[in-house]
Amino acid sequence: ESNGEKGKKLLPDEKEKLASRAAKGATVLLKNENSMLPLDMKKASSVALIGGIAAEGEEGNTLLDRCEALLLAGGVGKIEKEKGYDIHKEIETNEVDCMKALAAVRACDVAILFLGHGEERGNDISTSHKVSLPANQLELVDKLNPYAQKIIVVLETGFGVDVGCVEPFSAVMLAPFGVRSDASAIVDVILGNSEPLGRLPYTLYSDIDGY
Repeated sequence: ESNGEKGKKLLPDEKEKLASRAAKGATVLLKNENSMLPLDMKKASSVALIGGIAAEGEEGNTLLDRCEALLLAGGVGKIEKEKGYDIHKEIETNEVDCMKALAAVRACDVAILFLGHGEERGNDISTSHKVSLPANQLELVDKLNPYAQKIIVVLETGFGVDVGCVEPFSAVMLAPFGVRSDASAIVDVILGNSEPLGRLPYTLYSDIDGY
């Protein structure tokens, strides 16, 4: 890669900054009911981070971990983290994980829920005409519906997907470059440090029968 000067390579930190700018520029805010975003820090002293797709990776360096560090630095006083579902077992619901996630959401002022398909599964279904979220995520979403007004959904998808299941939630963000790639792009929008400048390159349906 070149930074515009012929023959000059980008340093690792330059690549990271470039990737961060690209991710922030591609973030799409699909819904922001009652001005949920940016977070009012006076009303968001505790935040629950939920989502198996964001729990992937090396311990201490998952998306959940990186978002936790950034939110604490941004003024959040307490963070709770739970998987909620297993990204690798889409049709199996782990009741223990589900109940832990539910308890974390109940205990916090705000929750950020990460949903989407894993990289391998995403590659398999990218050409499908009807795509819904995995069954175990849909079950978790259903259990969290009573707390929808305090939940921000971060949706990872690189293709059209049924978003009807997340319509009850207060705020919905689309992270098309992959939610695992850049925590700052997500947290900066949530905290109001940057604008979600992205625009949809495809249609998202509230009912997969609309395809």
